[in-house]
Order: sequence, then structure tokens, then C-alpha cells
Amino acid sequence: MKVKYVLSLAAPLTIFFATAALAAQGPCAEDINKLCKDVTPGSGKVLACLKANEASVSSACKEHLGEMKQKLKAVQKACHDDVEQFCSEVKPGKGAIAKCLKEHSDQVSVVCKETIAKNKEKQ
Repeated sequence: MKVKYVLSLAAPLTIFFATAALAAQGPCAEDINKLCKDVTPGSGKVLACLKANEASVSSACKEHLGEMKQKLKAVQKACHDDVEQFCSEVKPGKGAIAKCLKEHSDQVSVVCKETIAKNKEKQ
């Protein structure tokens, strides 16, 4: 599996952030309870539900998810080489890439570490 494929996955924002869990407690809580209450969390299912119901999702939730997407893009850019070097054989999903980076935290670049730390703040 090529890293380009791994990093181009748009739906699983959960690669580096527990977005669904954060969303359930933040600006998307009402939307999830209203639109996705029967969806079992995991593998990006809640996010897929929100996307499928995009027309009905609140503007606050849309804004929050947009911010999370931008944070993910920043992490992807900063950690691309690290993922390629240490995690290219890892099958994405369920936080596998994040776990791999954590397992190699003593080898991961400073830029990657700092970007992850910065983008985990104020979620």
C-alpha cells in the first residue's frame, strides 16, 4: 500500500484525532443525536452519517468539522515522510497510523511531533 493512498483518505478524520468522540461532546452533539443516533461509532461511520445528512447539519457542526479537516491536512503534510518511513505497510483505520507514529515517537521528526501537538490543542 502506498503512503499517498493512506494520506489521501478524506473520510477518516479519526486518523489522528478522535473526531467523532469530540464531535459528540461539542458543536456536533445535537446533529449526531438527531441525525445519526442509530449509527454505531467506529471506522468513520458517524462522520459518514453527518456527510450523508450534510444539508441538515448545523452550521456550527460544519464549521467544527471543517476546522478538524484543516488540522488533519496540516498533520498529513508535516508527517508525510514519517508515515512513509515508519508506517507505509500499516493498514489505515481505527487509529492505526496514529498508533504507528506513536510507536516510533522516538524516531518521528520534530516537525511532525510539534504539528500533532499543536493541532490536538483546543479541539
